[in-house]
Amino acid sequence: ERFGRFPHRNPVLGRVTTAEEKAFLAAGGFAG
Repeated sequence: ERFGRFPHRNPVLGRVTTAEEKAFLAAGGFAG
């Protein structure tokens, strides 16, 4: 948990995804 939470769930949880999180996800973050 690089961010202490799960960025890919932000829309579900009503959270704002930071630019760093977006970059992480775009790079394949939690693709599994």
